Amino acid sequence: MDIYHLSQEQWDAFNKSMSDIMDIEYKPSEKPSDDIIELIGNNFSRKGYPHTEESKKLMSENSKGQAAWNKGKKTGPLSEEQKKKLSIALKGKPTWNKGIPATDETKEKCRQASLNYNAMTDPNRAPELKKKISEKLKGRVFTEEWRKKLSEAAKKRVRKKA
Repeated sequence: MDIYHLSQEQWDAFNKSMSDIMDIEYKPSEKPSDDIIELIGNNFSRKGYPHTEESKKLMSENSKGQAAWNKGKKTGPLSEEQKKKLSIALKGKPTWNKGIPATDETKEKCRQASLNYNAMTDPNRAPELKKKISEKLKGRVFTEEWRKKLSEAAKKRVRKKA
């Protein structure tokens, strides 16, 4: 019997039959009794059920003195070699969210972000780059035609936001 894929009704029937065999009181519940878990042994998955304080303490004692799972693993920025390997490995594979439609809320957030984006006030932009752009634009002379185009573009943006 594959106990990992039982429906609630099947599980109750199994629990009841096991309680009859073991002469213990049957209590219908989502969580199997400890006696039945003990009888089944390691073949029972506790997925979805919290660990008891006793089992937490036992796991803690058993893991003492062992190295952490990530000990010795490199963390932080990837080297150029690692980036190249990763790039080659992922070539031709779709992104993790391909085929998952964006919610209307997400679409609206993206739209608002693109409407309100200003490269000069972007906190992620390097200050040196901001300074370089600013210096480059200083002393620039705008022709009358250019000023009209800028004015019209600004008016369009204001109308779109309203």
